[in-house]
Amino acid sequence: MRKLLYLLSGIVVLSTSIACASQTDQPGNGATHQNASTVTSIDSSTASKSRPNKKTVTDEWTQRQIPVKLFNQNGFPFTTYFPENDFVVESAAADEGMGVWFYSKASGKKYQSAYVHFFFPAQSQNLEGMRSSVVGKRGLMETNKWTVKRRTQNVPYRWAKERIDFEKKQGNKSIMGTVYLGEYKGKAFRVTEHFPADYGDGFAPRASIILKELQLNN
Repeated sequence: MRKLLYLLSGIVVLSTSIACASQTDQPGNGATHQNASTVTSIDSSTASKSRPNKKTVTDEWTQRQIPVKLFNQNGFPFTTYFPENDFVVESAAADEGMGVWFYSKASGKKYQSAYVHFFFPAQSQNLEGMRSSVVGKRGLMETNKWTVKRRTQNVPYRWAKERIDFEKKQGNKSIMGTVYLGEYKGKAFRVTEHFPADYGDGFAPRASIILKELQLNN
């Protein structure tokens, strides 16, 4: 279990896409939530000059080359690559901010319990404020009844300042994940990995590609 948590790279929550106010990562009421096939338009003028629309990367666990697609959506301050065959991408916007979900998929359908979620609050928030909204009173951990298992500032991604590993028991099963606290031009954001413990071996390597390939816009 501990080894699985370490290899995770953190997994993003079932919370409101952007409801920092309600402290969840699933899309909240009033959010505009759409599938990336209709919302995520690749800005060809940007993508072609900086990052190609498609490429291949190495799966660190299997050492196989897998194809990935660029996520480059107008309005979001980052780009990244994701295995198109393994994820369904959705985005949403509301008064609290905006979010993107990379849901794991099987047989062409999304698996809502396994995802990577990016949340950028509408109101400027420093790192300490974001940390409080995650681990403080009525924060993300408390609201979702997640138990913090480990916190560290030793993070493998340059954009991340802290990782917070969590776990939640659901009957005889467990949900595991990680919240990463990041910073962009002095403004904090969070990235959450979220998945069932028995799903991690297949999900974690693919999710780590999304986090590793993340680039914040200049």
